[in-house]
Amino acid sequence: MTERLIATTEPSELGYQYYSNLGGYYFVEHDADYNPRDLKPIFDRYTGSNSGFETPDGKEIGRWDLGFYGIFEFESGEYFWDELYKIWDVFESAQYGYVASGYAGLWSGRHAGGKFISDMADLKQTIQDYDDVTIKDIDGELVVYMQHHDGTNMLTLRQITKKGNDWKEENEYELDRRELVETVFNNPQMSVPPHIADRV
Repeated sequence: MTERLIATTEPSELGYQYYSNLGGYYFVEHDADYNPRDLKPIFDRYTGSNSGFETPDGKEIGRWDLGFYGIFEFESGEYFWDELYKIWDVFESAQYGYVASGYAGLWSGRHAGGKFISDMADLKQTIQDYDDVTIKDIDGELVVYMQHHDGTNMLTLRQITKKGNDWKEENEYELDRRELVETVFNNPQMSVPPHIADRV
């Protein structure tokens, strides 16, 4: 198996705070009084969003109280989106877009799911609300891991062929989305690994 990292928001050893979603850019070194790895995130019970942190001594502090809000530090020292934008042209070159199949990791277990992704804006919309995101090229397939407070969601993206797109358009009003997604994803004549890392 060949596995290559495309981009990630996962912590490296750089000593920065990483709890954040992908909706904005925040690049501030952590407060010297607290090691980010020792802080436990607190999630709002109604919205599920990160509302603050608990320190090792049990003190609850808000994100702004720390003097930082989050970071997109990548192991190479570059921002997550800067890494992702490096594959922009290659990703956008898929004439018929992508089909994504995977699962949602919830408190009740894993639940199968999938969707069609037309372009990079669609991919960004898919991943932007998660706590951490890692994107890899695994044997030519684009695999996205999205971490949240209940667990991890995963999607594998395959590039749709003309045959897959034609079949999808012919059947999109006859079949439900899940059947459309699984049929196109599982048929090697309808979708293929995009081999993004090989084409950048």
